[in-house]
This record gives sequence, C-alpha cells and structure tokens, in this order.
Amino acid sequence: MPVELSFDSDCGVFGSCNGTVTGQELIDANDIIYSDEHIHQMAYQLWDFTGAERFNISNKKIHRIADQDVWGAKINPHFVVAVVGDDDLIIGLARMWENITESKERSFESKVFRSIEEANKWINSKGNQSA
Repeated sequence: MPVELSFDSDCGVFGSCNGTVTGQELIDANDIIYSDEHIHQMAYQLWDFTGAERFNISNKKIHRIADQDVWGAKINPHFVVAVVGDDDLIIGLARMWENITESKERSFESKVFRSIEEANKWINSKGNQSA
C-alpha cells in the first residue's frame, strides 16, 4: 500500500508513503483524516515520504490537497503538519503545497524536514506528542 495511515493515542496522525504515490491516494488519505471521527481531536500530522520512490501527482491534485487541509483547519485550527522527505523532489513538492496553503490563509503551522527525528522534535516543541 503506497499510503498508510495510523492514528495514535496522542491524537496524532502518521502517514507513511512508499513506492509510487499518487495524488489521488493522498486525497483519499485526507478524506479519512478529515472525517468526523478524527478531525476534532487531531493535534498533528506527521507525513513520512522517505520511502516514496516516485510521485504521480499533478498541480491540480496538489491544489486539491491544499484545499482539504485548509478546510480541515477551519474545523480544527490547532493541529500542525510535519512533512519528511529525503529527496529534493519531495522537498520541493512539500514546499509547493506549503506555499499554496499559505496563499489560502491557512490557520495551521507546517514545516518540511529531511529526517523523522527533526520532525518529531518540532512536533514536540509545539506541545504535541509525536510518533
């Protein structure tokens, strides 16, 4: 499975992406994250793209994902999002997503990292427990 989600007892979401990842798979994952069951308690999202080997994602899909995240923040403005990638393409796509969400006046904080350890440290500094 290219995109796997897990939910922890600290109200965090961990997204792990492996192999070839498509924009639609990320949209589908966000549909789960922003469902009534999860959105109200969510404190953070930690996305690990270090296992992703290839991306099949259009500009339109990145905008759709950004729209989902901005919408989710209107319901729960208190979560943070950490994105981890060890590849320049992934870092670039994540920063593109950040710029799009910022242009839509998002209310959540996000940051892009090259290691899980850095991302966990940042999440913890925001008062959330991480994976």
